[in-house]
Amino acid sequence: MAGTAAGLSEDETVAIRENRVDFDPKLAALLAVAREATGNVGEVDDQTWQSASCTATRRCPADGSLSGDW
Repeated sequence: MAGTAAGLSEDETVAIRENRVDFDPKLAALLAVAREATGNVGEVDDQTWQSASCTATRRCPADGSLSGDW
């Protein structure tokens, strides 16, 4: 219900529940962080966090990698 109230279609809300969020990269990145945090008692892998940050801000390393200094 909340998803459709936020403007998502019913198909999109089902896809989110099934972890198939190929329609919105920012939402997919956010959900990856949320799922990992809830599954690991608040801990999020550096790779997941950097990937989400890169996706959300569009500020990624010049070489396209997600490791090392930005």
